[in-house]
Amino acid sequence: MVPSLPPETYQNIFRNLVTDPRSLAFAIRVNRTWSEIAIPILWQNPFATMPFPSFILNTNNGNIPSDVPIIETYITCLPEEAKKKLIDAGLKTYFPITEKPTYDYASYLQTLNYRLLQDAVSEVFPDTILEETRKTYITLVLEELCKLFISQCANLKSIQYIGYPSLSPYIIAIPSRSIEPIFIDLCELPGAEACLSKLQSFEYGGNIPIDLLHAFSRVVKELDNLTITALGDDNEGLIALIDAQTKLQNVKIDAHENIPNIMSAIQSKTGTIKKVSIVGRTSILLDEFCRFSNLEELTLEFPYNRLSRSSLWITQAEKQEILRRQREFQQSFHQAQIQYQLQVAPVVQPLTQQQLQPQPVAIQNQK
Repeated sequence: MVPSLPPETYQNIFRNLVTDPRSLAFAIRVNRTWSEIAIPILWQNPFATMPFPSFILNTNNGNIPSDVPIIETYITCLPEEAKKKLIDAGLKTYFPITEKPTYDYASYLQTLNYRLLQDAVSEVFPDTILEETRKTYITLVLEELCKLFISQCANLKSIQYIGYPSLSPYIIAIPSRSIEPIFIDLCELPGAEACLSKLQSFEYGGNIPIDLLHAFSRVVKELDNLTITALGDDNEGLIALIDAQTKLQNVKIDAHENIPNIMSAIQSKTGTIKKVSIVGRTSILLDEFCRFSNLEELTLEFPYNRLSRSSLWITQAEKQEILRRQREFQQSFHQAQIQYQLQVAPVVQPLTQQQLQPQPVAIQNQK
Protein backbone atom coordinates (compact mmCIF):
# COMPACT_ATOMS: atom_id res chain seq x y z
CA MET A 1 0.00 0.00 0.00
CA VAL A 2 1.54 3.29 -1.10
CA PRO A 3 1.32 5.87 1.73
CA SER A 4 -0.69 8.98 1.02
CA LEU A 5 1.31 12.20 1.25
CA PRO A 6 0.53 15.79 0.22
CA PRO A 7 1.17 16.43 -3.52
CA GLU A 8 3.82 19.02 -2.62
CA THR A 9 5.84 16.32 -0.85
CA TYR A 10 5.76 14.06 -3.89
CA GLN A 11 6.77 16.99 -6.11
CA ASN A 12 9.83 17.69 -3.98
CA ILE A 13 10.79 14.01 -4.02
CA PHE A 14 10.35 13.61 -7.77
CA ARG A 15 12.26 16.81 -8.56
CA ASN A 16 15.26 15.23 -6.89
CA LEU A 17 14.99 12.34 -9.34
CA VAL A 18 15.57 14.49 -12.42
CA THR A 19 19.12 13.17 -12.64
CA ASP A 20 17.79 9.62 -12.24
CA PRO A 21 15.20 9.41 -15.02
CA ARG A 22 14.81 5.65 -14.84
CA SER A 23 13.59 5.86 -11.26
CA LEU A 24 11.29 8.70 -12.26
CA ALA A 25 9.93 6.57 -15.09
CA PHE A 26 9.23 3.73 -12.67
CA ALA A 27 7.46 6.14 -10.31
CA ILE A 28 5.04 6.99 -13.12
CA ARG A 29 3.84 3.38 -13.16
CA VAL A 30 2.97 3.18 -9.45
CA ASN A 31 -0.43 4.88 -9.59
CA ARG A 32 -2.26 7.73 -11.27
CA THR A 33 -1.41 10.25 -8.53
CA TRP A 34 2.31 9.64 -8.88
CA SER A 35 2.02 9.69 -12.66
CA GLU A 36 0.25 13.07 -12.72
CA ILE A 37 3.03 14.57 -10.59
CA ALA A 38 6.03 12.86 -12.19
CA ILE A 39 5.07 13.17 -15.87
CA PRO A 40 5.47 16.99 -16.01
CA ILE A 41 8.91 16.71 -14.38
CA LEU A 42 10.10 13.98 -16.75
CA TRP A 43 8.95 15.95 -19.80
CA GLN A 44 10.52 19.29 -18.83
CA ASN A 45 13.63 18.42 -20.83
CA PRO A 46 12.88 15.05 -22.44
CA PHE A 47 15.99 14.78 -24.63
CA ALA A 48 18.18 15.10 -21.53
CA THR A 49 16.11 13.16 -18.99
CA MET A 50 14.37 10.37 -20.87
CA PRO A 51 15.67 6.91 -19.95
CA PHE A 52 15.73 5.88 -23.62
CA PRO A 53 12.63 3.64 -23.71
CA SER A 54 13.62 1.98 -26.98
CA PHE A 55 16.63 1.38 -29.18
CA ILE A 56 17.32 1.41 -32.87
CA LEU A 57 19.55 -1.18 -34.51
CA ASN A 58 22.46 0.09 -36.53
CA THR A 59 24.67 -2.43 -38.34
CA ASN A 60 27.78 -0.31 -37.84
CA ASN A 61 27.30 0.83 -34.26
CA GLY A 62 25.05 -1.78 -32.68
CA ASN A 63 22.17 -0.82 -30.38
CA ILE A 64 22.14 2.88 -29.58
CA PRO A 65 19.62 5.08 -27.74
CA SER A 66 16.75 6.40 -29.79
CA ASP A 67 14.66 9.50 -29.18
CA VAL A 68 12.03 8.43 -31.74
CA PRO A 69 9.45 7.57 -29.02
CA ILE A 70 9.66 11.17 -27.79
CA ILE A 71 8.82 12.46 -31.27
CA GLU A 72 6.00 9.94 -31.63
CA THR A 73 4.50 11.12 -28.37
CA TYR A 74 4.69 14.76 -29.41
CA ILE A 75 3.02 13.92 -32.73
CA THR A 76 -0.03 12.65 -30.83
CA CYS A 77 -0.24 16.09 -29.15
CA LEU A 78 -0.54 17.99 -32.46
CA PRO A 79 -3.84 19.76 -33.23
CA GLU A 80 -6.09 18.05 -35.76
CA GLU A 81 -5.20 20.54 -38.49
CA ALA A 82 -1.50 19.73 -38.17
CA LYS A 83 -2.19 15.99 -38.08
CA LYS A 84 -4.20 16.28 -41.29
CA LYS A 85 -1.27 18.06 -42.92
CA LEU A 86 1.04 15.17 -42.03
CA ILE A 87 -1.46 12.60 -43.26
CA ASP A 88 -1.90 14.45 -46.56
CA ALA A 89 1.90 14.44 -46.94
CA GLY A 90 1.90 10.64 -46.65
CA LEU A 91 3.47 10.42 -43.19
CA LYS A 92 0.80 8.27 -41.54
CA THR A 93 2.98 5.17 -41.87
CA TYR A 94 5.77 6.78 -39.84
CA PHE A 95 3.82 8.12 -36.86
CA PRO A 96 0.84 7.19 -34.65
CA ILE A 97 -0.87 10.33 -35.94
CA THR A 98 -4.44 9.35 -35.09
CA GLU A 99 -3.73 8.40 -31.47
CA LYS A 100 -4.80 10.64 -28.59
CA PRO A 101 -2.26 11.57 -25.89
CA THR A 102 -2.80 10.63 -22.26
CA TYR A 103 -1.31 13.94 -21.12
CA ASP A 104 -0.58 17.29 -22.71
CA TYR A 105 3.13 16.46 -22.91
CA ALA A 106 4.11 19.47 -25.02
CA SER A 107 2.89 21.93 -22.40
CA TYR A 108 5.44 20.60 -19.88
CA LEU A 109 8.48 21.48 -22.01
CA GLN A 110 10.89 23.90 -20.32
CA THR A 111 14.13 23.25 -22.24
CA LEU A 112 14.15 22.90 -26.02
CA ASN A 113 17.34 21.52 -27.54
CA TYR A 114 16.70 22.31 -31.19
CA ARG A 115 19.58 20.28 -32.58
CA LEU A 116 18.55 17.15 -30.71
CA LEU A 117 14.98 17.73 -31.83
CA GLN A 118 16.05 17.73 -35.49
CA ASP A 119 18.24 14.65 -35.01
CA ALA A 120 15.38 12.79 -33.32
CA VAL A 121 13.03 13.66 -36.20
CA SER A 122 15.71 12.57 -38.69
CA GLU A 123 15.87 9.14 -37.04
CA VAL A 124 12.26 8.49 -38.00
CA PHE A 125 12.92 8.52 -41.74
CA PRO A 126 15.27 5.84 -43.12
CA ASP A 127 18.19 6.61 -45.40
CA THR A 128 16.51 4.64 -48.16
CA ILE A 129 14.21 7.60 -48.85
CA LEU A 130 15.42 10.03 -51.51
CA GLU A 131 17.46 12.78 -49.89
CA GLU A 132 15.22 15.65 -51.04
CA THR A 133 12.06 13.79 -50.00
CA ARG A 134 13.56 12.97 -46.61
CA LYS A 135 14.55 16.59 -46.07
CA THR A 136 11.02 17.71 -46.99
CA TYR A 137 9.51 15.28 -44.48
CA ILE A 138 11.88 16.37 -41.71
CA THR A 139 11.22 20.05 -42.37
CA LEU A 140 7.46 19.55 -42.29
CA VAL A 141 7.56 17.67 -38.99
CA LEU A 142 9.95 20.22 -37.45
CA GLU A 143 7.67 23.09 -38.43
CA GLU A 144 4.60 21.48 -36.88
CA LEU A 145 6.41 20.52 -33.69
CA CYS A 146 7.88 24.00 -33.30
CA LYS A 147 4.43 25.51 -33.76
CA LEU A 148 3.17 23.16 -31.08
CA PHE A 149 5.89 24.11 -28.62
CA ILE A 150 5.60 27.86 -29.14
CA SER A 151 1.82 27.81 -28.78
CA GLN A 152 1.61 25.37 -25.86
CA CYS A 153 4.78 25.83 -23.77
CA ALA A 154 3.88 28.57 -21.34
CA ASN A 155 6.89 27.69 -19.16
CA LEU A 156 9.62 27.44 -21.80
CA LYS A 157 12.78 28.69 -20.06
CA SER A 158 15.71 27.61 -22.19
CA ILE A 159 16.65 27.07 -25.84
CA GLN A 160 19.77 25.15 -26.77
CA TYR A 161 21.62 24.80 -30.07
CA ILE A 162 24.45 22.71 -28.63
CA GLY A 163 24.37 19.14 -29.93
CA TYR A 164 24.41 16.12 -27.63
CA PRO A 165 24.60 17.12 -23.94
CA SER A 166 22.73 14.04 -22.72
CA LEU A 167 24.29 11.43 -25.02
CA SER A 168 27.96 11.83 -24.16
CA PRO A 169 28.40 8.12 -23.28
CA TYR A 170 27.02 7.29 -26.72
CA ILE A 171 28.53 10.05 -28.80
CA ILE A 172 30.67 7.66 -30.86
CA ALA A 173 27.62 5.54 -31.65
CA ILE A 174 25.40 8.28 -33.04
CA PRO A 175 24.34 7.11 -36.53
CA SER A 176 24.95 9.26 -39.57
CA ARG A 177 21.25 9.88 -40.21
CA SER A 178 21.27 13.61 -39.59
CA ILE A 179 21.15 15.98 -42.51
CA GLU A 180 22.38 19.54 -42.71
CA PRO A 181 20.77 21.83 -40.12
CA ILE A 182 17.22 22.98 -40.86
CA PHE A 183 16.48 26.15 -38.96
CA ILE A 184 12.85 27.04 -38.25
CA ASP A 185 12.45 30.71 -37.36
CA LEU A 186 10.78 30.30 -33.98
CA CYS A 187 10.27 34.03 -33.64
CA GLU A 188 7.92 34.12 -36.64
CA LEU A 189 5.57 31.44 -35.31
CA PRO A 190 2.19 32.33 -33.77
CA GLY A 191 2.57 33.15 -30.07
CA ALA A 192 6.35 33.57 -30.31
CA GLU A 193 6.56 36.89 -28.48
CA ALA A 194 4.50 35.67 -25.52
CA CYS A 195 6.50 32.44 -25.28
CA LEU A 196 10.07 33.50 -26.08
CA SER A 197 10.06 36.81 -24.23
CA LYS A 198 10.19 34.81 -20.97
CA LEU A 199 13.30 32.83 -21.91
CA GLN A 200 15.91 32.70 -19.13
CA SER A 201 18.72 30.77 -20.82
CA PHE A 202 20.17 30.56 -24.31
CA GLU A 203 22.91 28.10 -25.33
CA TYR A 204 24.67 28.77 -28.60
CA GLY A 205 26.73 26.19 -30.44
CA GLY A 206 27.78 28.13 -33.52
CA ASN A 207 26.66 28.42 -37.16
CA ILE A 208 23.13 29.64 -36.48
CA PRO A 209 21.96 31.92 -39.31
CA ILE A 210 22.55 35.60 -38.57
CA ASP A 211 18.97 36.56 -39.39
CA LEU A 212 17.69 33.99 -36.87
CA LEU A 213 19.86 35.43 -34.10
CA HIS A 214 18.73 38.94 -35.03
CA ALA A 215 15.13 37.71 -34.76
CA PHE A 216 15.87 36.37 -31.27
CA SER A 217 17.43 39.70 -30.30
CA ARG A 218 14.18 41.49 -31.15
CA VAL A 219 12.07 39.18 -28.98
CA VAL A 220 14.36 37.79 -26.26
CA LYS A 221 15.55 40.58 -23.98
CA GLU A 222 15.58 39.20 -20.43
CA LEU A 223 18.06 36.32 -20.45
CA ASP A 224 19.74 35.45 -17.17
CA ASN A 225 22.18 32.93 -18.62
CA LEU A 226 24.13 32.79 -21.88
CA THR A 227 26.35 29.84 -22.82
CA ILE A 228 28.59 29.87 -25.90
CA THR A 229 30.21 26.53 -26.79
CA ALA A 230 31.40 27.41 -30.29
CA LEU A 231 31.49 30.38 -32.61
CA GLY A 232 30.10 30.62 -36.10
CA ASP A 233 31.61 32.20 -39.18
CA ASP A 234 29.99 35.54 -38.38
CA ASN A 235 29.21 36.61 -34.81
CA GLU A 236 27.20 39.71 -35.69
CA GLY A 237 23.91 38.06 -34.77
CA LEU A 238 25.26 36.77 -31.45
CA ILE A 239 26.54 40.24 -30.59
CA ALA A 240 23.09 41.67 -31.37
CA LEU A 241 21.52 39.12 -29.02
CA ILE A 242 23.94 40.08 -26.22
CA ASP A 243 23.37 43.79 -26.80
CA ALA A 244 19.59 43.33 -26.49
CA GLN A 245 19.74 41.85 -22.98
CA THR A 246 18.68 43.96 -20.01
CA LYS A 247 19.42 41.60 -17.08
CA LEU A 248 22.14 39.21 -18.23
CA GLN A 249 23.83 37.75 -15.14
CA ASN A 250 25.79 34.62 -16.05
CA VAL A 251 28.03 34.14 -19.10
CA LYS A 252 29.93 30.97 -19.95
CA ILE A 253 32.20 30.80 -23.00
CA ASP A 254 33.86 27.54 -23.98
CA ALA A 255 35.30 28.41 -27.38
CA HIS A 256 38.80 28.10 -28.78
CA GLU A 257 38.68 31.10 -31.06
CA ASN A 258 39.85 34.60 -30.30
CA ILE A 259 36.69 36.54 -29.48
CA PRO A 260 37.46 40.20 -28.74
CA ASN A 261 34.22 41.33 -30.37
CA ILE A 262 32.19 39.00 -28.16
CA MET A 263 34.06 40.25 -25.08
CA SER A 264 33.31 43.84 -26.08
CA ALA A 265 29.59 43.03 -26.20
CA ILE A 266 29.77 41.32 -22.81
CA GLN A 267 31.60 44.31 -21.33
CA SER A 268 28.61 46.47 -22.21
CA LYS A 269 26.69 44.51 -19.52
CA THR A 270 29.02 45.34 -16.63
CA GLY A 271 26.14 46.55 -14.48
CA THR A 272 24.25 43.23 -14.46
CA ILE A 273 26.76 40.40 -14.96
CA LYS A 274 27.63 38.46 -11.79
CA LYS A 275 29.39 35.35 -13.06
CA VAL A 276 31.78 34.87 -15.98
CA SER A 277 33.41 31.59 -17.00
CA ILE A 278 35.81 31.46 -19.96
CA VAL A 279 37.59 28.35 -21.20
CA GLY A 280 40.31 28.30 -23.87
CA ARG A 281 40.22 31.75 -25.41
CA THR A 282 43.20 33.91 -26.28
CA SER A 283 44.71 37.04 -24.80
CA ILE A 284 42.94 37.15 -21.46
CA LEU A 285 43.47 40.49 -19.77
CA LEU A 286 42.17 40.74 -16.23
CA ASP A 287 41.78 44.48 -16.72
CA GLU A 288 38.80 43.67 -18.93
CA PHE A 289 36.84 42.63 -15.83
CA CYS A 290 37.68 45.56 -13.59
CA ARG A 291 34.59 47.50 -14.69
CA PHE A 292 32.16 44.69 -13.77
CA SER A 293 30.74 46.35 -10.68
CA ASN A 294 28.56 43.38 -9.64
CA LEU A 295 30.95 40.57 -10.56
CA GLU A 296 30.86 37.84 -7.91
CA GLU A 297 32.62 34.96 -9.64
CA LEU A 298 35.27 34.81 -12.37
CA THR A 299 36.53 31.50 -13.76
CA LEU A 300 39.33 31.32 -16.33
CA GLU A 301 40.47 27.91 -17.54
CA PHE A 302 43.39 27.11 -19.83
CA PRO A 303 43.76 23.40 -20.57
CA TYR A 304 47.30 22.34 -19.69
CA ASN A 305 48.33 21.19 -23.17
CA ARG A 306 47.66 24.65 -24.57
CA LEU A 307 50.41 26.25 -22.48
CA SER A 308 53.07 24.71 -24.70
CA ARG A 309 51.83 26.49 -27.82
CA SER A 310 53.71 29.79 -27.52
CA SER A 311 50.95 32.43 -27.72
CA LEU A 312 48.32 30.54 -29.70
CA TRP A 313 45.87 30.47 -26.80
CA ILE A 314 47.29 33.08 -24.41
CA THR A 315 49.90 35.79 -24.56
CA GLN A 316 53.50 35.02 -23.65
CA ALA A 317 53.33 37.24 -20.58
CA GLU A 318 50.21 35.49 -19.38
CA LYS A 319 51.80 32.12 -20.00
CA GLN A 320 54.80 33.09 -17.86
CA GLU A 321 52.49 34.34 -15.12
CA ILE A 322 50.53 31.08 -15.10
CA LEU A 323 53.71 29.01 -15.02
CA ARG A 324 55.08 31.17 -12.18
CA ARG A 325 51.92 30.59 -10.15
CA GLN A 326 52.13 26.86 -10.88
CA ARG A 327 55.70 26.79 -9.52
CA GLU A 328 54.64 28.72 -6.42
CA PHE A 329 51.79 26.32 -5.84
CA GLN A 330 54.04 23.29 -6.27
CA GLN A 331 56.60 24.76 -3.83
CA SER A 332 53.88 25.58 -1.30
CA PHE A 333 52.41 22.12 -1.68
CA HIS A 334 55.83 20.52 -1.22
CA GLN A 335 56.48 22.61 1.90
CA ALA A 336 53.06 21.69 3.24
CA GLN A 337 53.86 17.99 2.74
CA ILE A 338 57.15 18.38 4.63
CA GLN A 339 55.42 20.26 7.45
CA TYR A 340 52.76 17.57 7.61
CA GLN A 341 55.34 14.84 7.83
CA LEU A 342 57.17 16.67 10.62
CA GLN A 343 53.95 17.05 12.55
CA VAL A 344 52.47 13.57 12.27
CA ALA A 345 55.27 11.18 11.30
CA PRO A 346 56.92 9.41 14.25
CA VAL A 347 60.51 10.53 14.79
CA VAL A 348 62.85 7.51 14.65
CA GLN A 349 66.46 8.12 15.80
CA PRO A 350 69.12 5.87 14.27
CA LEU A 351 70.61 3.30 16.66
CA THR A 352 74.15 3.84 17.93
CA GLN A 353 76.93 1.26 17.66
CA GLN A 354 76.62 0.53 21.37
CA GLN A 355 72.91 -0.14 20.99
CA LEU A 356 73.61 -2.49 18.11
CA GLN A 357 75.97 -4.61 20.27
CA PRO A 358 74.39 -7.65 21.94
CA GLN A 359 73.60 -6.94 25.57
CA PRO A 360 74.49 -9.39 28.32
CA VAL A 361 71.59 -11.17 29.89
CA ALA A 362 71.50 -11.41 33.63
CA ILE A 363 70.85 -14.95 34.78
CA GLN A 364 69.52 -15.50 38.26
CA ASN A 365 70.36 -18.60 40.17
CA GLN A 366 67.26 -20.51 40.94
CA LYS A 367 67.20 -22.28 44.21
